[in-house]
Amino acid sequence: MSHLLISGIFLLITVLEMGRANNDILRLNIKKEPVLDPNTVCKTYPALTSQQYNLCRKYPDVTASAIQGVQVAIHECQFQLRTHRWNCSALEKKNKNPHASPVLAKETAFAYAISAAGVTHQVSKACSMGKLKSCGCDMSVHGRKGNVDRTFEWGGCSHNIDFGAQYARKFMDSKEAARDIHSQINLHNNRAGRLAVIRNVREQCKCHGMSGSCELETCWKATPDFRKVGELLRRKFDEASKVQ
Repeated sequence: MSHLLISGIFLLITVLEMGRANNDILRLNIKKEPVLDPNTVCKTYPALTSQQYNLCRKYPDVTASAIQGVQVAIHECQFQLRTHRWNCSALEKKNKNPHASPVLAKETAFAYAISAAGVTHQVSKACSMGKLKSCGCDMSVHGRKGNVDRTFEWGGCSHNIDFGAQYARKFMDSKEAARDIHSQINLHNNRAGRLAVIRNVREQCKCHGMSGSCELETCWKATPDFRKVGELLRRKFDEASKVQ
């Protein structure tokens, strides 16, 4: 991801956070999730590809959530590689572009994978929180399930992992238009990041019954804690062989 897109993250997040703080201080009755103007969101990032820009124009709220996911990924990347010679700090510097370095193949792979995971994770959660117009809860998770030891009912609002992964694929993969080996490797790493979230979806439950007897549980599916995703990708990073 280019340095312009990375640096643009902070402008959007800072504006959103300042708006929330001012609303709290002034006690103004303003919605915390305002409707986003595509011009405000999309033109903040001049490095967007034409495909990404079109996605942003169509889904500005989802794109804003995706960019927040990249920010989460950068922070997790810094944590996971905090003792490494390259610790992702360059991703936050305006004039740095570590993805272009041919001598940092493993680091580049990790950066792509964790960025795709961050987008998948953040968009999936935002769907279930009602923040996005284009998606909501995962309605495919429903009904009652159980055995002699346990009975539970799917309920609550399951995180929409499918939508999150699909949007991450469209948004991140669109940067790789070329069919050369480097683009194919980047696409592979993007997919690895998405799968790290998809394959580690967890089940969250709430008990119902007299005096906490838990006669019935209501359960929903949730994205894994992102620290777990980071640890999984870090293990793969440690095991990886440098691509020549």
